[in-house]
Amino acid sequence: MFLEEKMSKKNFLEEKYCEINQLKVLLQTYPKEYCETIIKVMNKVFDEISDYLEEEKKKVKKSMKKHSRGQMFTIEELSKYNGRNGNPAYVAIDGIVYDMEGVNGWDNGIHFGLSAGKDLSSEYLNCHANRLSIIDKAKAVGTLVDPNEERADIKYYRIEEIAQFDGSGNNPAYVVVDGIVYDVTDMKQWNGGKHYGLVAGKDLSEYFNSCHKSEKDILKKLRVIGKIIE
Repeated sequence: MFLEEKMSKKNFLEEKYCEINQLKVLLQTYPKEYCETIIKVMNKVFDEISDYLEEEKKKVKKSMKKHSRGQMFTIEELSKYNGRNGNPAYVAIDGIVYDMEGVNGWDNGIHFGLSAGKDLSSEYLNCHANRLSIIDKAKAVGTLVDPNEERADIKYYRIEEIAQFDGSGNNPAYVVVDGIVYDVTDMKQWNGGKHYGLVAGKDLSEYFNSCHKSEKDILKKLRVIGKIIE
C-alpha cells in the first residue's frame, strides 16, 4: 500500500512537471497573442501542484501523530539536532521534520552552506522545485509545531494541579504564564525547578508580565504542554 501511494505521488508530480515543460515550449513557439492564455494554464498547473502537496503534507502530519515514534518539535527543539557533536541532523520542510543521515550531500549536518537543525522549507523549494521527490530519501521523524499553536496532544489542567510539577525529585518542572502551561524541566536556568528565587509548579504570569514584559520571545523557546481551565 505504501509503495502504491509513493508511486502515485511520483507519477502525479512527473505528469505535472511534463505539463509545465510543454507549456514552456508553447510560450517560446506560439504567437504572442497566445501567451496570456498559456500563462493562465501554467498558473493552474502550479496551483494543482500546491494543492496536492498541501494535502500530502496534511496526510503525513496525520500519520506521524498516529505513531508514537513521530515526535513534535518546536523550532527551538529542532536546533539541537544540527548534526554536530554526535547529534542527529534533522531539518524541517513544510512542517515535516526529516533525518538527513545517509542522504547524499549531508555531511556533519552541512549541505552546500545550509545547516541542519533549521526549517529549510524555502531553501528546499528554491533549489529543488524540479525534483520534489528528492526528500523521499530522508526518513520523516516528526512534525514542526508552533509552541503556541493548538495541538492534538495538548493537555488541560486546573491551576491547583500544577503544584505537583515543581521540579523536585523526579517531577517535571511546569510553569504557567497567562493560562498556558510551559515545560521548563530541561532548561539550565530552571535547575531543580528553581529560578532566581522562583519555584516551578506555580502561575508566574504576574512576575513574567512585570519583569519580562519586553521579552515576549522568551516564551517561544519553551515547550507548551497544556492550558489552564477554570
